[in-house]
Amino acid sequence: MAVLKGALALWIVMDPLGNLPIFIALTKDQTSAQRRQLLLLAWVVALAILVAFAFGGMWVLGVFGIRLVDFEIAGGALLFIIAVRMVLQGHVSPGGESSEGVVPIACPLLVGPGAITTTLVFLGVHKVWLTLGAIGLAFAGTLPVLLLTDLLYRLLGRTGASVIARIMGIIIAALGVLYVRRGVLAVFH
Repeated sequence: MAVLKGALALWIVMDPLGNLPIFIALTKDQTSAQRRQLLLLAWVVALAILVAFAFGGMWVLGVFGIRLVDFEIAGGALLFIIAVRMVLQGHVSPGGESSEGVVPIACPLLVGPGAITTTLVFLGVHKVWLTLGAIGLAFAGTLPVLLLTDLLYRLLGRTGASVIARIMGIIIAALGVLYVRRGVLAVFH
């Protein structure tokens, strides 16, 4: 039961459904095949990042003296940069390369400060194998949502996706500011 609760908490924090419009905005200039390839690659990278944190995250953070709030500030700054490009250019990747969007989709959108924190907290309470089970279940639930991105893009069309890209850019900018603000406030408390 703990694995199911952990998986559900992680899935909610990763918020693949809420990120669907962002995934569309980030991949709007790609073909269906490129979009699917990018999202699958981002899924694999995000999974690898979280599994790596389950095995050695606390050690790495300790070695470098990094705190979880530092991840929040860095993730917020990255999201803000992505958002500015989306609002001004209407897209993120300048050439539409299929691997360009992996970074914002895998990290910090799927695996951001919240997912890392959730994993590390779960790891502190449960064994590593239970944590890996929770991660596996959460990612199993995320994959179908990612694959729905192409269907949603077809329903919206190119113009609809372009409009969503700019609107999502503004929302991502606000989210980036929120992450930085929360991180900075946590540093000073």
